[in-house]
Amino acid sequence: MDVPQFGGGVVGVVRSTLDRDGEGIRAAGEQGDHLVRIDVKIAERLELLLRNESS
Repeated sequence: MDVPQFGGGVVGVVRSTLDRDGEGIRAAGEQGDHLVRIDVKIAERLELLLRNESS
């Protein structure tokens, strides 16, 4: 199974995991889209925190 590439880091992992089947969580409709936005936002924050912690 091909996993779409959405860039590296935490955000890329979250996005590729959510879209693993080609449709991803979007199949859940409007609520699914909302969840994707929340998960990506959390991933962006986590990535920023990890980057700051390692510097």
